[in-house]
Amino acid sequence: ENANENPEDWQRTLYAAYGTLQEVFVGKYTITLTEFGTDEVIPFDMGWAAYSQLHYYTFSASHEFLDNHYRLCYEGIKGCNAVIDMPSDAVSADLHNSMIMQARFLRAIYYFDLVRMYGGVPLWTKSSIDRSEIMRPRATVDEVYTLITQDMEAALGLPTSWPNAQDKGRATSYAAQALLARIYLQWGKPEEALKYCRMLEGKFKLYDNLKDIFDPKNKNQEYENIFEIQFKHSGSWGLEGSIQHSYWGPRNVGGPTNFGGWGGFGPTQYLYDSYDNNDKRKKAFFITEYAGVTQTPPSSGKFWDAETGNVIEDDNLNFTMIRYADVLLMKAEALNSIDDTSNDKYDALNEVRGRAG
Repeated sequence: ENANENPEDWQRTLYAAYGTLQEVFVGKYTITLTEFGTDEVIPFDMGWAAYSQLHYYTFSASHEFLDNHYRLCYEGIKGCNAVIDMPSDAVSADLHNSMIMQARFLRAIYYFDLVRMYGGVPLWTKSSIDRSEIMRPRATVDEVYTLITQDMEAALGLPTSWPNAQDKGRATSYAAQALLARIYLQWGKPEEALKYCRMLEGKFKLYDNLKDIFDPKNKNQEYENIFEIQFKHSGSWGLEGSIQHSYWGPRNVGGPTNFGGWGGFGPTQYLYDSYDNNDKRKKAFFITEYAGVTQTPPSSGKFWDAETGNVIEDDNLNFTMIRYADVLLMKAEALNSIDDTSNDKYDALNEVRGRAG
């Protein structure tokens, strides 16, 4: 009852709910959860059981990466619930409304990651828990999606952008629209997804240069990237820097020094070979040779920080959760799913394909 005594305390609670995004999506035990075991990404240290079990589908429910991911999602939800349940007089009325919308936006993200990974999960929507409810059963998938969409739709009242630089990375109504499209499409509701895709038409553009999408110099520009999880080079390992450059970087080039990386995992040869040689992404996003060392299969050149990537686990890259290219492809998929007979789905698809050459 006495934990938060002033508006700054409540803001810090909200910041903590944002901060957990770093660990859920780019944490050391979570960054590869949706990639290992696919045709697209391979771990190179198969001697580490945690990697090989995911790669070969021999993991159990107690796998440390899954355990971390599951608990961290609920850690984020716990912070969101605290903000959503805060007293109405804790901050000014306008700030109270804004903070709750931001918290509901974040809670939707955490529950969406849970439901798409594990199906129906226990729903915790209050910061106070009665002891009799500790062993809460799993909700159905539809019940989880219902809460997710209600939360994310509540965030549509947020601003389209935050004018102050220190507020970049906060939830926006545009981010809520883009994520609602993704959520509804995953839920199997293409008409609802299409509605939110259409809301974003003309609001964002595609970078002409593919490298610009992930360049840390373009962080929070809101040109193509709609919502980014915030990281910042801190000058020391284990603070606010990202680990993307270190772990996706080239292999056998001396660790993270000289702007290489640990190369713990990367694209498969199958993925590289699937790109047409005229596809601009093949040159932009793959590294076939680095510092005189041939990369077989090629390593990733997508998550690259040319200025601060030489510090282990401390690059300046944000994590792009959703961008306009995603919206265009979701629009094409949604139109196709409802058997639309116009050329709109091809126009959306070809806008992305055209940029890739």
